[in-house]
Amino acid sequence: SAVSHSKSEVEKLAVVLDSLTEVNAAERYEVAVMSLCNTLASRMNCRRVSLGWLERGIVRVKGISRTEKFDRRMEAVEAIEKTMEESLSQDDEVFFPAPRETASINRMHEKFATEKGVHAVCSDPIRHEDQCVAVVCLERDIDEFSPIELQELRVICDQGVHRLVQLKEKDRWFGARMAAALRRQCARLLGPEDTWKKVAALVVVGVLAACWFTKLPYRVEGDFILRSDEMRVISAPFDGFLGDSKLRPGDIVQQGDVLLELKTDDLLLEEAATIANLARFQREMEDARAEKRLAEMRIAQAQIADAEARLATVRYRLGLAQVTTPFAGEVLEGSLRNRIGSALNKGEALLRLARIDRLYVEVEIAERDIGDLRDVKTGEIAFVSRPAERIPVRVVQIEPAAVPKEQRNVFLSRCEVEGELADWWRPGMSGVCKLNVGDRRLLLIMTHRTVDFLRMWLWW
Repeated sequence: SAVSHSKSEVEKLAVVLDSLTEVNAAERYEVAVMSLCNTLASRMNCRRVSLGWLERGIVRVKGISRTEKFDRRMEAVEAIEKTMEESLSQDDEVFFPAPRETASINRMHEKFATEKGVHAVCSDPIRHEDQCVAVVCLERDIDEFSPIELQELRVICDQGVHRLVQLKEKDRWFGARMAAALRRQCARLLGPEDTWKKVAALVVVGVLAACWFTKLPYRVEGDFILRSDEMRVISAPFDGFLGDSKLRPGDIVQQGDVLLELKTDDLLLEEAATIANLARFQREMEDARAEKRLAEMRIAQAQIADAEARLATVRYRLGLAQVTTPFAGEVLEGSLRNRIGSALNKGEALLRLARIDRLYVEVEIAERDIGDLRDVKTGEIAFVSRPAERIPVRVVQIEPAAVPKEQRNVFLSRCEVEGELADWWRPGMSGVCKLNVGDRRLLLIMTHRTVDFLRMWLWW
């Protein structure tokens, strides 16, 4: 009768609401899954109830009744997932033993029941918004599943899936939630099928279009070294011994400062002896003149001239014994403190000086970039020691001949700094220089190296 039917429907509704109480009360996704599996196992008198969630097109077991922790690599778990996949692929309920009127294929269910010793197995897809999101698998030792039990199972799953979806979305990390929300918005605009592929295609097209129509300043990059406009090598003026030198590499000197001194003891003795000989020769010349000995007088005059020349040479060397700085600069190489008293040979390199008030930038430009530097006038440099500072430079000259360096050819460009030189700059400091070529399309800036390589590689 209608009354008994209504009473039966009310009882079913009460059973469903009672079954979903723990699921709706759960605050975590894993707790809700476990509550649903345990509830179904108790209501349906099942040995085991498993819930698998669809992730990237594959069913993964998320909960097993009366089992808090399990290893997904277990043989039993893998067998359950394969059984669920059979129901998912058909998007329909699959039973074993199967009713006569059913058309579903249940080979995996039959194999699972035989291997695990289960009397009845049932897998039911769970849908949310007309899409299958999960599969529930029930195992029973006695009796088959009746139509009333299956109807009750469908109602419980249909009512509980909303809470499971909410909790699963809530338990995901922020990035995953943002990605899911973005996918839903894109699906509304582009369609639910292959949403990410469509979005990726639109992004690629948009990026290519932006790269083609956007123009940015293009700059050629090269290494630079700071060089002095004038350098001088200080060598020994004559053969002798080093007397004193207090300079070390890095010392700043002013014009006229004493760089080194040679010992003059031997020269002073030689000067005194030469002066004495000169006086003696002069007396001999006077005596020969007084006695009218013309030949002896001529000899004495020649000896006087020789002594005067020797004295001039000695005094010239005494004047060179103190080596002074020809200009204000910095000592780059040479430390003579440990060589005081040692012998020096004439022309031996002792110190290397460089002017620090006349510095210029020497840039090494790769051969592949030289074609872009026809009308380049300006650029910027950044020192390795201070990469945050950008210093403007002006291109003065580019040498016409390439220089081999490290198995490649480079062109040297001379640049001058715009503005005053900093007091901390020293010859030999290096860094990176970028020369302004002009505005280029962003796509060409990003791909011109690859295009040039392919042109050379494919040329035949």
